[in-house]
Amino acid sequence: MRTLLAAILLVASPVAGAQDLSFHESIDLTGDEPRVGATDAGYTILQVSDWLCPHCGTMFTDLGAVVAEQPDVAMIFKVYPLTTECNPSIGSSTHLARCTLAQAASCAHQQGKWPEFAAYAFKNMNDLGEVTADSIGEHAKPIGLKTGKFTKCVAGELGGQQVLADAMEGGRLNISGTPTVFVQGPDKGGWYEVAGADGAAAKIAELREME
Repeated sequence: MRTLLAAILLVASPVAGAQDLSFHESIDLTGDEPRVGATDAGYTILQVSDWLCPHCGTMFTDLGAVVAEQPDVAMIFKVYPLTTECNPSIGSSTHLARCTLAQAASCAHQQGKWPEFAAYAFKNMNDLGEVTADSIGEHAKPIGLKTGKFTKCVAGELGGQQVLADAMEGGRLNISGTPTVFVQGPDKGGWYEVAGADGAAAKIAELREME
């Protein structure tokens, strides 16, 4: 009987594959995360990134290609600033611009301009390394943002609350660097951490075979 029960549990429990880096039964989501792709997509890719991380910009493009090629795949985004100033999970690094950009992204999302912000921020990363709450308004017009509303939001607390929530969740998931990528299938049975866009595509293909 014990042998039979163990076999049943093994089949019922998700097990990370050889290409998976880790598995998490749940990730705390608000339901309002920035999204690329259909809201009813069966497969979800989660990218966790820092706005001044060059590899994150490349990953965003590569994952976007995966989404574009597969209509039933969507990508959502969480921020994980690599600085102690807005991320208590980071040990020693300090770089306030990472926090400013994280909050700015949240504020752009409130205006429905997160995709435009993402494209602009990753493309102009080298020019944003010293951006502050006082200077961020200079970048509002190219993104199509309402400057006054945007700068007030960045200077306030509203956007920062979501930044801190994302950072805390990243700490709970033991994220040590960016970008970090997770995949979830239609059964919502948990999140698989994978190695980049190729790992995400491979995991989605594996989950399709299991349906």
